[in-house]
Amino acid sequence: MIIIRAFRNIFGRATFSTSTTSTNTSFPQVYRQKSQLLEVAESCKIINELPHELIEQSCNILTNNFFPLHENYKRIIPKIEEVLKNQQLTKGTIFQDQDASSIAEQIYEMMILIVDFADKLNIGFLTGDIHPLSFNIIQREIEITQDFDQLIENLKKSLFNIGKQYKLPLNGIKYPENENPRNLFERQLVIEQVSNELALDKFQQVFDDLQRMSKAQHLFAAQKYIVEWFPKLCAMVQQEQIQCLSDPNREQQGYYQYITAIQSERLAIIALSELMKEFIEAAVLFHDEKTTLNCYQIRVTRLANRIGEQIMKQHLYEEEQKNLRRKSKEDIQKMIEEGIVGEDQSEQEIENQKEVFYKQAVVKAGKLLKTQEERLKERIKNNRIYLSKYGQVMPKDIASQIGMVLVHFLVDSIKFRNENNFWVPVLVQGYKMVKQDIEVAIFNVNQLFLHHLSAGMHKDNSYFMHLDRALPMIYPPAKWMDTQIGGYYLKPTNLIRIQDQTLQEDAAKRTNLQNLYDILDNISKVAWRVNNKVLNILIKVWEEGGGIAEVPKRQHDKTYIFEHQIKECKNYEEKYQLLKRIQAQRDLYSLQCDFTLKLGVALAFNGCQKIYFPHNMDFRGRLYPIPPHLNHMGPDIARGLLEFSEGKKLGKSGLRWLKIHLANKMGKDKLSMSDREAYVDQNIDSIIKCAEDPMKYQDWAQLEDAWQSLAAMFDYVAAIKSNNPEEYVSHLHVHQDGSCNGLQHYAALGRDVEGATQVNLANTSKPGDVYTHVAGMVERRVENDAKDTLSQDHIIALKLQNQIKRKIVKQTVMTSVYGVTFIGAREQIHRQLKDKGIIGDDDHLQYKASIYLARITLDAIKDLFEGAHKIKQWLIKCATIISNENQPVSWITPLGLPVIQPYRTLNKYDEVKTLINNVSIEPDSAYLPINKVKQRSAFPPNFIHSLDSTHLMYSSIECLKQGITFAAVHDSYWTHACHVDKLNELLREQFVKLHSQPLLEDLRDSFQRRFPHLNFPPIPERGQFDLEKVKQSVYFFA
Repeated sequence: MIIIRAFRNIFGRATFSTSTTSTNTSFPQVYRQKSQLLEVAESCKIINELPHELIEQSCNILTNNFFPLHENYKRIIPKIEEVLKNQQLTKGTIFQDQDASSIAEQIYEMMILIVDFADKLNIGFLTGDIHPLSFNIIQREIEITQDFDQLIENLKKSLFNIGKQYKLPLNGIKYPENENPRNLFERQLVIEQVSNELALDKFQQVFDDLQRMSKAQHLFAAQKYIVEWFPKLCAMVQQEQIQCLSDPNREQQGYYQYITAIQSERLAIIALSELMKEFIEAAVLFHDEKTTLNCYQIRVTRLANRIGEQIMKQHLYEEEQKNLRRKSKEDIQKMIEEGIVGEDQSEQEIENQKEVFYKQAVVKAGKLLKTQEERLKERIKNNRIYLSKYGQVMPKDIASQIGMVLVHFLVDSIKFRNENNFWVPVLVQGYKMVKQDIEVAIFNVNQLFLHHLSAGMHKDNSYFMHLDRALPMIYPPAKWMDTQIGGYYLKPTNLIRIQDQTLQEDAAKRTNLQNLYDILDNISKVAWRVNNKVLNILIKVWEEGGGIAEVPKRQHDKTYIFEHQIKECKNYEEKYQLLKRIQAQRDLYSLQCDFTLKLGVALAFNGCQKIYFPHNMDFRGRLYPIPPHLNHMGPDIARGLLEFSEGKKLGKSGLRWLKIHLANKMGKDKLSMSDREAYVDQNIDSIIKCAEDPMKYQDWAQLEDAWQSLAAMFDYVAAIKSNNPEEYVSHLHVHQDGSCNGLQHYAALGRDVEGATQVNLANTSKPGDVYTHVAGMVERRVENDAKDTLSQDHIIALKLQNQIKRKIVKQTVMTSVYGVTFIGAREQIHRQLKDKGIIGDDDHLQYKASIYLARITLDAIKDLFEGAHKIKQWLIKCATIISNENQPVSWITPLGLPVIQPYRTLNKYDEVKTLINNVSIEPDSAYLPINKVKQRSAFPPNFIHSLDSTHLMYSSIECLKQGITFAAVHDSYWTHACHVDKLNELLREQFVKLHSQPLLEDLRDSFQRRFPHLNFPPIPERGQFDLEKVKQSVYFFA
């Protein structure tokens, strides 16, 4: 192979580059010459002519043994040689007269040469992309593309289409720390672009390919409908664009220049994507409103506004994308020309500086986009078109007009075949009364269509209509630089996750929040990965029909019921039973959607050894991961699917904490620590069986935290079966949970001795359980009323005797600290009575019982936590005084975050006339009147949430200082098993540090400074609890 030997002279033995470059202009000149590019193509051609099985196995060998290449290459060649000898795959090829060793070496060198070429393109090519199709694509593009820059763009578009969903590498990212950092970063940018581009590419390619192959019937249900609708909708949009351009009076049409500025395909995709979201939201809305007829409804203006909002973002996004690469190249070149890079620096130092600058340029582009959106808000009121340096910003009323036009096209274009094989519309326009004499336009969604859609969607793991830019990241998130820059690199992200809260945004901008930024950065850069063992079992459970361990059933147990059948009911009881089945169908559909979204993301990112969840916060300072579908704050399934990317040896204490964690997840968290350990020892045979064959032995599936329990079983059994458990490397997140954490903060604020004991602020021999204690108080009250024949509650108390369990009152106790109302408490208890079948199926009796139990449960909480109740009432009084001034309640957290409660009363809309209908636009929330009721009732829970978030942040700072991995879910702190002891020590210290500050005094002083003309009530008298006792409390967090 002469060409391979020639390249040896240039590169020596070809090796994968790990150096970083900042622009493609620094691409090695050897690859920029056409003759040498053709030699790369020739290598691809030779490989492509070899038997597919040989190249596929060679690619697998190379991928699995790539790092470190300088050590492994001697191992790779013999493995390829072994494949050649075993299968004699070179007969009939140009290698047929050569020995296997020589052939294996040449195949290896050709593959390394091609991979080195793809790596140095700096387009995001990673080791996991090595695949036979990659060689085919590179050969084709080199042969047909004349311009080098165009070659790079073509390869960037085509190479990643053979990967997983979201354009992730087909073979995952096994060694992210060894990948070319620039390519890892570039690939992250590709993933952030995926929501728009992937959807568009997929719709177009799928439709064209299937039309040619006449295989449209093989699409999954949802895709099939979208592909059917897309061409007609696209054609209607194109026709509208043509008419706009040909109309001599087009200057008078306010929206013509914008509707023609975006590709018709993109407009169609945006409209269809938003409509698909509405279909799902309509089902959820039905569930919440508990309506019966015409339940699948979509507000016309809401759909138009949503489409318009996405079109505005798309317009701005396209404008910025046009300039991103050009601007970064220009700025980098300017930096070099102005001597920012020193002459005495090494080549590697120069490249590193370029890399840093390139990332900064990407982040700055995101900031510019957000700035334009801010300017747009200021100019919407005047209905002006603002011309910026980078293009035209689309006014909101114009976007709404385009949205309404697309809605009109949707009505005409989307149809489906009913049971009689007739084409019927999916959307039928109607009207709904929202207030007296006020009607709004709605669409009634054909229920049969939704049934077919939901019945078919479970077959699809991708659900591309749910594409969301907020995906997990494969590259460490961007550091937070201000209130609008951080997390993602391309997508503008708000620090505070609340819409139209301009007052708090402005306050945050004027505050030094660097400490908060650092905390967010530290938590966001914790690396995770998908737990393969758990994922494999989850897939098997789903494939076998689901229905266990919170995995929804894939099919309905009974014949599907349609709403029109309600009209055929002969009596109320028959109608009632039918409505219950319809509700069950809707609930199942909602669960299936939620589950498959989580599963789809897990499947896509499986194989990526490091994934990250960028975080932001709510207005109170509570931290949340931004990716919505799969994250560690999700339900049991999501938590079980995730583990730390970094593994750590258990050490001397890790196995014990692993055992305690397993007992906690198995529901034994109310036992003493020694009893928890004993429980695991007593059930070890069952645990081992579950870990070794979870599908056969399904005791784990009956647990409340089934998937977290299974993950813990896998890890614990692997540890005890290892030769040395102390040396066992664990990736599992081990939890330390607060005991009704809101009440813990109340007890600390009021130094309440009795309350502190109930919620484990004081040390005890076994954990106090406030839920059980309250349940006991309620049970005693029920017993007394059952004995008292003169009591007005005597009859209902008789039916509730011996049936008051911890679960019935738990949610009410938990939320009492957060301001639950009597109605809320009644609804919580009613759900528990219904779920547990207490008092049978008699809804009327269950309702009466829930009223009774809600009343006495709230009385019990008030009696038990008298100090907390007094503080809560004091907070409400302060909020009442402030809201009576028509001002929002605001305060500053101990870490300096300004908090402004956002609750306002919306009393009118601004109307914009369009071609089809009138669109209602909400006014700026900062100018709306205060919602006094909400300002008062929400203040106590919001203030407590701001304290628990501060405790979390204090703890995260100390963990970082001591090199401890830290993740959290509000009042549940997570780390490796080997670090639990240290975490317990520091989180107690930080709680004491927090509550040793004069929190209530500072709060009252801030109110008094803000409203000097008002008189605020004195702070309630505190108890005698000593905060230092928290440091010795074993069960404070456990």
